Amino acid sequence: MENASITTDVSRPVNAHDDEDDNGDDDKEAEMETAPPSDEPETKAQLSPTPTQRPWFVLPAIVLSQFAGTALWFAGNAVLDDLVDEWGLPESSLGVMTSSVQLGFIAGTLAFALYSVADRFLPTKVFLTCAVLGSAFNAIIPFLGWNVDETDNDNDANESSSSSSSSSSNLLLTGLIVLRFATGFFLAGIYPVGMKVAADHYQSGLGVALGWLVGALALGSSFPFLLRQIPQPWQALLWETSLIALLGGLTVGFIVPNGPYRKAGTKKFEPRALWTLFQNAPFRSAAFAYWGHMWELYAFWTWCPVVWEAYLEEERDNHNNDVPDFWSESMVTFFVIAIGAVGCVLGGYASARY
Repeated sequence: MENASITTDVSRPVNAHDDEDDNGDDDKEAEMETAPPSDEPETKAQLSPTPTQRPWFVLPAIVLSQFAGTALWFAGNAVLDDLVDEWGLPESSLGVMTSSVQLGFIAGTLAFALYSVADRFLPTKVFLTCAVLGSAFNAIIPFLGWNVDETDNDNDANESSSSSSSSSSNLLLTGLIVLRFATGFFLAGIYPVGMKVAADHYQSGLGVALGWLVGALALGSSFPFLLRQIPQPWQALLWETSLIALLGGLTVGFIVPNGPYRKAGTKKFEPRALWTLFQNAPFRSAAFAYWGHMWELYAFWTWCPVVWEAYLEEERDNHNNDVPDFWSESMVTFFVIAIGAVGCVLGGYASARY
């Protein structure tokens, strides 16, 4: 009977003209307790996490994974001298190989944007998949020349060794271009998608997070040149960067949760949207400025070791032995690229303030 009386009391409709505030409050509380769950989607305010709700490790994990994944970017450049010596590649290989990575990245970003990959699928899983594939293509490079020494020995006794060696070098260069293009393609699922993973966790303060992430890109790009300081075969350096990138992908794929602000999308790509975007003057200015900045930045990063190596050779030709061995072209390139991480982080904090 007691339970029945409670049920009867709860189901009683609230009287809007009830003069007794206490009874009205009791009725409202009972109504809230028995109200069925709403079918309406949760609002953004309901999904807004407080600082205590966002796991503390999310941003550090994404930053470290971004650093690990982008180590693939200049891994080929760091070992190019060895490839030229062992595979007999032409001097123009630097520009061709670097361009293949960049073109692969452009093709990847366009494909990911056209098919809304990071919106149709969980961005953490996209990051993981691309880290695995990018690492694999990078790790395959040493196997391209597994029979180079054997071929060279056979050609020593052959009068046509020059033409045969040239043909072999062209094949190796073609294979290298394909693998570096593929690596660049899947870098499009690491760098931009990593920022997407972070953005899904932030309603405000995203500028600071992006500052750390872009800084991780700079530091990751420089890392192969630091590994170059370790006395080891060039094949080991490529496998090390692949392993590091793989660990970064596993971290995002299995440890970092998807953010509460993620909006899944299935809309088809509309070409007219590009025209609409570029009608926006601030967006147009930012897009062209970023394009120009990336053009000069990556050109500078690419030629930095070449210029410094030429400087060191000139100093040695002039019998100047005052330059310490520590300041090799790879070490200088590491510092030149890595110092950009400091500016990125400071810029992120400045964006939050100004």
